[in-house]
Amino acid sequence: MSNTTSGNDDSKFYLDLLRAYFDSANDAIFVLCDERKFLVCNRTTQDWLGATEEELTRHNQRMPITDFFRDEDSEQRFRKAFDAALQGEPQRFECHIHPSPERALWVEMSVSRVNVAAGDMVIVVARDISQTHAQQLALQHQATHDSLTGLPNRQLLQDRLNHIIREARHAGERVALITLDLDRFKDINNTLGHDVGDRLLVQMATRLRQLVERSAFVAREGGDEFAVLMPRADPEQAQQLARRILVAMEQPFEIDMDSDVPLQSFLLGATIGVALFPEHGADAGTLIRHADVAMYQAKRLNSGVALYEPGQDQHSPERLGLLGELRRAISDNELVLHYQPIIDIATRRMTGVEALVRWNHPTRGLLAPDHFVPLAEHTGLIRSLDRWVVQAALRSRQDWARQGIDLDMSVNLSVGSLQDVLIAEWLIEQLRSSKVAAGRLQVEVTESAMMTEPERAVEVLTRLAATGVSIAVDDFGTGYSSLAYLKRLPLHKIKIDKSFVINMAENDDDTMIVHSTIELAHNLNFAVVAEGVENAQSWSLLKALRCDAAQGLHIAKAMPAEALGPWIKTSGWKL
Repeated sequence: MSNTTSGNDDSKFYLDLLRAYFDSANDAIFVLCDERKFLVCNRTTQDWLGATEEELTRHNQRMPITDFFRDEDSEQRFRKAFDAALQGEPQRFECHIHPSPERALWVEMSVSRVNVAAGDMVIVVARDISQTHAQQLALQHQATHDSLTGLPNRQLLQDRLNHIIREARHAGERVALITLDLDRFKDINNTLGHDVGDRLLVQMATRLRQLVERSAFVAREGGDEFAVLMPRADPEQAQQLARRILVAMEQPFEIDMDSDVPLQSFLLGATIGVALFPEHGADAGTLIRHADVAMYQAKRLNSGVALYEPGQDQHSPERLGLLGELRRAISDNELVLHYQPIIDIATRRMTGVEALVRWNHPTRGLLAPDHFVPLAEHTGLIRSLDRWVVQAALRSRQDWARQGIDLDMSVNLSVGSLQDVLIAEWLIEQLRSSKVAAGRLQVEVTESAMMTEPERAVEVLTRLAATGVSIAVDDFGTGYSSLAYLKRLPLHKIKIDKSFVINMAENDDDTMIVHSTIELAHNLNFAVVAEGVENAQSWSLLKALRCDAAQGLHIAKAMPAEALGPWIKTSGWKL
């Protein structure tokens, strides 16, 4: 643009006018000629780039903006936007600029053409969004990585596996997935506490990173399960790595116990399953399931490592068929809820119900949750299932309220929903739209669900509790948490697992466990609900032990929503 470099009066007038306006702005603003060189810039631009306006715009030595790009992607974005702006198409985009090797900024640029008598110019307004971008990256990292070990989580593993499978399919290559489960972790965690267990998991993550090649991808699937993804690997290479992991597990883990013995050694051991693309699965979900199947086969055979074989998973065709049908069932409302009454033991009043999902399958009949919920949990479909349950349960409560039946509603949230940072806001919106007070909703989560990603679980549950929603730990006693850990959470109730309640009348050990749990829970200001109360003897024992509430066949089995009103009238329990 030779006429803009001649120094004529028109050019000087317009540039001086622009300069006076620019210097009052907080954003970096500069004008470029069609060679992408600086013509004028404001003080913010000079501060960013560490150069004076004279250095950037001096005659015959003007600096090109491209001198401040260090990565090819950002430079290409700018060149494309600049060319489009010269054609009269304003552009807005984000990119990196690097004023120096030690300094980088992430900026949002707006680029547009200016027509003046001196010729065409391009004006650029750049805003520093480095802090916002860093926060976005941190949130993205939090959503895709395990907060304890820093490893990628199950969701990122599945995303990366799908990506690598697509590349491998195009290149005709194989992919190996190794899944491992720590053998004695839960015993150590139960005995020595959650803090020791956490430190063991962190050491395990470090050990795995050191073992695998750079091309491999290490993730924590949840709890004490880890995975290693190996691109371009054949069965022998995958099994060799699996055996190296087993050998590494023979080395003890050392933990500082803050006691007279500075370091205490632990031996864990592991069981490993291996599955390969394309032999054992054409997508990430299938490959993950088949690696899990191989791992459980290795546990059954006590072999340490097992390579997946189709015969190991006798129900795979049926289960995979059910999975496709389940996705349709959620959208087509084939699912139904049954409700089990919860009775206050001291007053014999019915205080609430627990919503339990069933599948009214068109050919298989009414299916219990254990036929399809594990499938949903392994595929990510569980979040859609949880949301359907919540909405259906709140609709039932609205119907009962119109009949004069005012009850608390309990719904279960899976580990998948506990990792969803938006679930709390979504639940609050459902309560608002259904006109149900937050205090009338109780969310039940299992110990294992909370311990999969404890920091995320605490965040979600805290948000819910702050709105008045009640939080209960379901199936207490079957996981690997402790009441000492649970007191850190915003909990209101403990639900003792039915396996401890059913045989109380015949088993003194179960009675002692239930008694101890009730006492400890009450000391922590938690209410206690006993599940699986199937006879009058158990009811009487629970009353003597000062348990707060109960549910089970002694009271009623779970029933459809329309059956609850008639049952209340004839049950003998108070409302």
